[in-house]
Amino acid sequence: MRQARSWSERKRQARQAVALSAVLLMGCGGDQGPAPVEVEGAWTGAIGSETLSFTVQETSGTVSGSGSLNSTSQAIAVTVSGTFARPAVNLTLTADGFNPIAIQANVGETTLNGSANGSGYVNAVVSLTRQ
Repeated sequence: MRQARSWSERKRQARQAVALSAVLLMGCGGDQGPAPVEVEGAWTGAIGSETLSFTVQETSGTVSGSGSLNSTSQAIAVTVSGTFARPAVNLTLTADGFNPIAIQANVGETTLNGSANGSGYVNAVVSLTRQ
């Protein structure tokens, strides 16, 4: 025959069961936080007073792609290359007949913000949005 438990023992066991359930629920499924930011994809926005649009791929930290740099007078096709080490990205834009443009920026979930130097740009603000 089983011995009757005291009220305080039952209360202690109930608290332990509630605490164990809470710990188990916190480990199940739930929010794992935001996904890590990625540079891969399509971006568009401003570089100084011009519009920059490009699409890049990233593999093991190496970035490559293509796009265009548009001013009021012309559209210039650019090749994009560089490196990505979350969240920092270093890109080089090259175009026939122009000096390279170096971009140093940080990538957010939907933004790429930094500065550009080269081919006439001196610490020009770069502000792009993921498309």
